[in-house]
This record gives sequence, C-alpha cells and structure tokens, in this order.
Amino acid sequence: MEISVVKTRALRVPRKRLGLLGDALLSTEGWPTDAEVDVWFCSDDEIHTLNRNYRDKDRPTDVLSFPQYEPGERPAPGLPAHLGDVAISVETATRQAEERGVSLADEVVWLFLHSLLHLIGYDDSTTEGYHEMVEKAQAILKS
Repeated sequence: MEISVVKTRALRVPRKRLGLLGDALLSTEGWPTDAEVDVWFCSDDEIHTLNRNYRDKDRPTDVLSFPQYEPGERPAPGLPAHLGDVAISVETATRQAEERGVSLADEVVWLFLHSLLHLIGYDDSTTEGYHEMVEKAQAILKS
C-alpha cells in the first residue's frame, strides 16, 4: 500500500506499520494492495472545518474519510487504485490515546484502519456496522 502523508501538526508517523496493516486489511477484503491513500495529519481546527463543510457537523472529530469509490464499486483491474483521502486530528488522537491508555502511534493506527474500512465501503452509521468495523480492525491488529 502506498501512503502519502501530509502533516500540519508534528507527529512521528508509524508509516511502515500503517502500510503493513493496510496491506493485510486490503488483502483480507479482496482489494489490491498496491492501492494508494493520502493521509493528512491536521489540527482540531482544520478537521472541524472539514467536518462542518462535508458532514454538517459543527465540531472537531478524530478522523474523516473521503472515499474515491461508491459502496460496492471497485477499481478497474490493472489500473492504479487511489482509495481516497483521510484526515486525522493529531490533537483529538492524542486525547483519545491518553483516555484509552495507549500510545499515540497505536491510536493513529486504530484511526487509520477505521478510515481505511470506510474507504473500501464499510459504514458505521448503525450499531451493527460499527461493531463489524471494530471486529475487522481488531482482527487485522491480531494478525
């Protein structure tokens, strides 16, 4: 998996780990592992603006996903696949890591896997969808 990183906040990105886990997730789900994802590590203010503009939610959030493909749609075989864009708030991720008692790197990995599931068509707007996404992310982390 090719991960392009843009940072407007200081953060040591566990890029190799993100790539390995992303490859495992994509492979498990039958997606090409040579796919590309752009990840932006931003501030609460920056993600707040995105959340307001794209989701009509006037507050910061931890992660946003902007999929390239519609649910059920797949990239054409043999062509490069850009799965979409991800924005992760470093400030929110830091708070959540402290609350959960995990490292910031582990929280970033969790948020990345969650967002990658969104990019390939999963939806957590229902309790069942949320639990399915959690189970899939946990299974990849255990593998």
